[in-house]
Amino acid sequence: MMKQPIVKWIAGAGIVLLILGLSGTAYYFYRQYKKASQNPQKVAAAEVLSYVTKISQYMDLPTDESPTLATIVDKDKLKDQPFFQKSQNGDKVLIYTKIRRAILYRPSTNKVIDMVPLTINDQSAVPVKPSPTGVAAKVRVVVLNGTTVANLAKTVEQKISGIDGIQVTGHGNAARSDYGQTVVVDLTGNYAGLASDMAQLVNGKVQTLPDGETQPDADILIIAGK
Repeated sequence: MMKQPIVKWIAGAGIVLLILGLSGTAYYFYRQYKKASQNPQKVAAAEVLSYVTKISQYMDLPTDESPTLATIVDKDKLKDQPFFQKSQNGDKVLIYTKIRRAILYRPSTNKVIDMVPLTINDQSAVPVKPSPTGVAAKVRVVVLNGTTVANLAKTVEQKISGIDGIQVTGHGNAARSDYGQTVVVDLTGNYAGLASDMAQLVNGKVQTLPDGETQPDADILIIAGK
């Protein structure tokens, strides 16, 4: 006759222990949250690190520099700048001042949307399009199709279209049509960083002018591969 009250007591005690356990867990996380809230610098650093970790899955990022992080809150105010043409509110911009590179990242889809070399002196600013009256000329780029796939060069050109400060000045077919990977060639030796950025955007590689190819009158040559 005593079994039923004992069972009820054990069940009741189990519920109490569960509630206490949940309360303890909630209290632990609350304390961690309070600690983080009391140190905004740690919160900001942790946020930057989280985005760097995600983006590093797609490309090599500098390990000796922590980027400046900015959030796009009103894309309409940035619509006159080519770098932000594909942006959405909530996108993040990581700005690396040492290597002078800016990366547009979309947390909602976990994708890198665009990447451009910085052409500014103000380290706290975001990338801006060059002034039409600026002394710096645009980097001339020639895109060739190194495969038998129709319009592949056009596809590659669209991928690099968001890079500020470049101008595609020529199209055509490469001397060969068996390129297994897109190659990017810094023809003048002055645009190693930009060539590297382009290679990452088109999933290609940077190399010297392939044998048999004629050097065009340009700064950078891209040969689209499969």
